[in-house]
Amino acid sequence: MNTEYENLITAAMQDWHVPGLAIAIINRDKVLYSQGFGWRDCEQQLPVTHDTIFWIASCSKAFTAFALGLLIDDGKLDWDTTVRSILPDFAMQDPVATERLTVRDLLCHRSGLPRHDKAWFKVAASRHELMQRLAHLAPNKDFRAVYQYQNIMYIVAGLVVERVSGLSWEAFVQQRIVEPLGMSRTFFAHVAAAQAGNFAQPYQPVPLRRATAIGEIQRMAHYAQENSALGPAGGIQSNINDLSYWLRMNLRLMTDDFQLGQSKINRQSTIGNLFKPQVVVGDETTLIYGYEEFGHSTYGLGWRLNTYRGHWLAQHNGAIDGFGSHVSFLPEAGVGVVALANVDASNLPATLAYCAYDRLLGLPPIDWLGRFKGKIDKWQAEAVALRNKVLAERKVAAAPPRSLPNYVGQFVNAGYGAIGIRQHNGHLAMRFNGLDFSVSHWQDDTFEIDTETFDDPKLMTFRVSAEGQVTGLAIQWEAAVAAIEFERT
Repeated sequence: MNTEYENLITAAMQDWHVPGLAIAIINRDKVLYSQGFGWRDCEQQLPVTHDTIFWIASCSKAFTAFALGLLIDDGKLDWDTTVRSILPDFAMQDPVATERLTVRDLLCHRSGLPRHDKAWFKVAASRHELMQRLAHLAPNKDFRAVYQYQNIMYIVAGLVVERVSGLSWEAFVQQRIVEPLGMSRTFFAHVAAAQAGNFAQPYQPVPLRRATAIGEIQRMAHYAQENSALGPAGGIQSNINDLSYWLRMNLRLMTDDFQLGQSKINRQSTIGNLFKPQVVVGDETTLIYGYEEFGHSTYGLGWRLNTYRGHWLAQHNGAIDGFGSHVSFLPEAGVGVVALANVDASNLPATLAYCAYDRLLGLPPIDWLGRFKGKIDKWQAEAVALRNKVLAERKVAAAPPRSLPNYVGQFVNAGYGAIGIRQHNGHLAMRFNGLDFSVSHWQDDTFEIDTETFDDPKLMTFRVSAEGQVTGLAIQWEAAVAAIEFERT
């Protein structure tokens, strides 16, 4: 890449308020470009290099899908093997989905469940325990009716890998993918990655309602310090060097057989399914929608598939506390991009990839940075306007209808876990799945809860019996279903 592209990156990082970023551009045979920009640690002024480790978040899903492809090549199962035949205690609310959901369904997001992200986020539970929560999570669509992104299904896919292989998901991916590819700085636990050194620190935008300046960022905690149940859905930590090996292998498999360690990849079974459209993606909030340069979007197995300016594109983004990632390639052109950033859920990595493809294809460059930044600014303005509207319509009471001790206690939902409400310095405070929330009275028996981790305050309403006793509470943790009810214990 030339100086013009590097100048574009540095200007974009300043405009998008991204502290650190690494990007690699590859073809089937070699790395064409590999460079770090900005700071991996703003406080210590430590620079990003091409060796800096980032969380890759949901770009981990492609590794889980590929791992299952290897087991299929081994003759251990099939893409359409039912999950229940491998994990007999797998169950969902929908009895049809319980009996018929397959490995393929796990990987292409057509279970009928919406995200239900608060049911797994930072939960101190095993993968098996998270799978057991599925029986208590409400679907909002029929099984196989539509695409709905769902992380717990990939956690279950990791359990399938474990049950069939006899190894943990981490050990299988390490032995069968990471080591044969020579990915020496790829890790499955933050502690190990941090010990390896040159690890990016996570940052997030300060919520607009609390920021003193536009674009202000703050340090945040890593998602998990130890091994995390999230692994198969988003727990890998790596760098652009290692991910270049991974991406080049996928590119080569588009045209040639590939010997990966002791494994000979069955291109017809593995690649023929991973990169075959399985379900139409219809979520209109995705950045690529609304632009004619992108064709209809579908999801394969661990990869999102569409076209870019007439060229077939396989891609995936990732977002986890303090990190945003993007991995993609153009199979026919034989080129790909890995881009990693250390700010929460940034879309800059994907945007810079599209800018790179314009130049690699010799096409007139499109101002993707301006287009997408305009969309993001518009969404933020709409969020602020909605917040102001809600505040204006709020009916403020001088105090809650009950004294604070009446609300104190433990509240449980079988799918989401436990909420603890306590008194602290004359106010209520809340603990949920390892996160602390401030609690402020809104109106009647409704309170607003807020945490630094999410720029998304919610309303929590206590349920009160005819005798005036607090018996439960409800929070709209998942917008696609009714408010989640927690019973007082």
